[in-house]
Amino acid sequence: MALHAFILPRVSTWSHLNPATKDIEAVQDLIEANPELMDAIAKAVDSGEYDELLRHPLLQAQREQSLSESQLTHQKTATMDAWKVPYIGTTHHLLHSTINDMNEKRGTKLYANLLPIVQSSGTGKSRTVHELARLVFTLPFNLRLDKDSTGFPYPFPDVGVRNYLVNTNNEHATFDTLRMRYLLFFTYVFAIVQERLMSYPKFESVARLAGKWREELETSYDEVSVREKIYTEAVRNAADDATAKEKEMAIATVAMSGKAIVERAAEAAKALTDRIDELTSKLMPKGAVRLVLYFDEAHCLSDSRIYNNTRNYYDALCSALNEFNQAPIFAIMISTNSSLSRFSPQNAHHSARVVNAKEDTLQVPFSEMPFDCLHDGKPVFIPGMKIHDIEQVKFMVQFGRPLFSTRWNSAVKGGMVEVTNPNNMVAFAKMKLTGMDYGGSDISKTEPLPLRSVLAALSTRLLLDFEPRREAGREMEKQLIEGNMRIVYSVLRHREYFRSGTPSEPILAEAATVVMRELTEKNFTIPALLSSFVNNGFLEKGESGELVGRLLLTTVFDKTVEEHPNVEIINPSVHLFAFLRNLLGPANFGLLLNTHANKKTADTTFQDDFKNARVRFTHFARFGKDNRYTPRTLLAAFVRGMAIQCSRNQKMIDLVIPIIMNDVGLQEEIVAPLLIQIKNKVKHEVVLIDQAQLGQGDSEQGFFYSVDPSGTTKKPYIAITMQFGVTSATPFIIRNGVSSRNNQSHRPCYDIELNGFTPELYPITESHYPAYQQLLLSGNLLTDHPRQTPEALAAVKRLKPFWDDGPEFYDWYDGKGTESEQGEIEDAMKGLNLGRQ
Repeated sequence: MALHAFILPRVSTWSHLNPATKDIEAVQDLIEANPELMDAIAKAVDSGEYDELLRHPLLQAQREQSLSESQLTHQKTATMDAWKVPYIGTTHHLLHSTINDMNEKRGTKLYANLLPIVQSSGTGKSRTVHELARLVFTLPFNLRLDKDSTGFPYPFPDVGVRNYLVNTNNEHATFDTLRMRYLLFFTYVFAIVQERLMSYPKFESVARLAGKWREELETSYDEVSVREKIYTEAVRNAADDATAKEKEMAIATVAMSGKAIVERAAEAAKALTDRIDELTSKLMPKGAVRLVLYFDEAHCLSDSRIYNNTRNYYDALCSALNEFNQAPIFAIMISTNSSLSRFSPQNAHHSARVVNAKEDTLQVPFSEMPFDCLHDGKPVFIPGMKIHDIEQVKFMVQFGRPLFSTRWNSAVKGGMVEVTNPNNMVAFAKMKLTGMDYGGSDISKTEPLPLRSVLAALSTRLLLDFEPRREAGREMEKQLIEGNMRIVYSVLRHREYFRSGTPSEPILAEAATVVMRELTEKNFTIPALLSSFVNNGFLEKGESGELVGRLLLTTVFDKTVEEHPNVEIINPSVHLFAFLRNLLGPANFGLLLNTHANKKTADTTFQDDFKNARVRFTHFARFGKDNRYTPRTLLAAFVRGMAIQCSRNQKMIDLVIPIIMNDVGLQEEIVAPLLIQIKNKVKHEVVLIDQAQLGQGDSEQGFFYSVDPSGTTKKPYIAITMQFGVTSATPFIIRNGVSSRNNQSHRPCYDIELNGFTPELYPITESHYPAYQQLLLSGNLLTDHPRQTPEALAAVKRLKPFWDDGPEFYDWYDGKGTESEQGEIEDAMKGLNLGRQ
């Protein structure tokens, strides 16, 4: 063993290795604890090949992905400091104009003075309404529960207000008594604030008054802020008042007494808004909001049910705020909770007056939060940057929601190296993505991840869509928005559904990569997980084969990264040759290397054309139907570390991987596309993938037109057709001599065709193959039918859910009808074979 321990330090010069491999005694201890390492060393000595040994998992440097106690302290400090940096963007102005527009149009419609803001964590909801307070007079209320502390939330809750509004100790509180309590609280808050404003001078603008008030609320005397003083006094007075009234009357008379309380609250609201008008010389236009009340983390109210009632505390608060619908007051409810039936309640959840209204008066939730903020108004990427520059965590955090960039930038300014440590930032992102607060423990040592945490990681990288027709899918989608960083794109006008997804956020993709790697290390099979999620109704499979394509390519990229580890970067770029060798297999890749492109006059080979090319994609993003496939868009994709899922109207290709031809400096001129078409039918098709058809508005202007309009530089590209369902054709084909239609088609194209889906063709193990098979099932009405006998399927077709050739559709017709051409239905049925005989 001593000899083996002596050898390892002599050959362990790679920077990614565990530092212990440099010390003989440490290596001896390592071998003693792991006897299999001795065999690996002996094998390397005998063969003289040490690369495999040096990739042994036991010898790799550990990337710390957990947070120590000191790191937790710094993370909390960074969160608070991030609030002190200048606000970036104009979302607060958009929100201001939105509520003014709503306020002008609402009149006195019931519940029309309430606007929910629904969006996932880290998107700047709280900070945006905090900045709104610079534009309009605002009273802020933070209702966060103590248990909701994962991810270092800030600002801190108004504990007294929260406990008063969410007082569940009185289990016999009725809807009316809650309304009374809430209105009493607002009455005292308005009165106290109005009294303070009596000493204010007049202001030349509404914004100056709003800013002065915002500043006063944050001012502290004897370590107690003005905000806390006002709310403490209001809660105490309201609690005493409510208790006295409840003692004086029976519950049955509360509604009668409530009328007087409503009148008092309305008078206090009018007095306060009148004073605001006086201080600004009535500068605000008619219909503009004078006073904003915002409730951060308002979902805690919807979680509290009223005793013996279908309604909850949130409904009672909405009802109380509705009493101010004749005043220029607007309430904003902020939450990550996307359960619209609770947070933006349907008509059935309100009073009979709302149900009987001729129109829906509830406001559609606001979700337009900041994303891809430009700090100092400067672009994040400048052409000429090197690949190494864009692979750094400090670069990645500048994309996506503002949470990560503001934390990083404020930590850099404050010298908090614990926060700006790249591994710690990835650990923080992983905590937010999984919704788990690991504290000082490593994720690999914790209990298994919750189902939604696994789905969040896979969705971030693989672009998963949830099944909208299944309750399980809709509910899971809501949970991921609430606790796992899924973004709400839009809430539909009727508020019953929303559209959500996982946009390109490189730092979250890094975190998702860590989670997927740890799942694999725990012997979880990613294809099997995805298959179970589809079968259980969570996920929509989408176009047949495309999900498998994204998974396969991601897995191959991850494997390539693991073979070329970099201790400083989790997901570095890799050489195109290494990636394709793993995708195609060594033998097929060897054939490709010496191949000439499909242009007869080509005098270079694949090896010549792509000798310095690199790829890097940590996640997929979907292109819209109007997005153009150009060197500019693909360079942007490479910079963000994303591959492209094409829109459904792009018939020629399904997936695109950006290729950088060299690392002289990232420019549009050195970008090439790897174009992929995926088919999942039994019948073989001849597919022509031509970059000239990726027109930039004009179909004659191909991918390279913007950087080479004359077509003289002969820039090469790669086309791969994956026909998963075909079993009758040669598995691996390199096509040559494809004819050209125009000048832009005169480009060297390496055209590859892969037929079938087997472990012999693709880098998948026999144990993973059944799960891939399940994912490749075409998933239409017939293949999803529980009984797959010919008789059962014929009976289903006889019900005529669609029209096709065959006796089930035309045996009633006097004549031969049409002969079956073995169309889509037959293809779908044969697709059950999935490439293996």
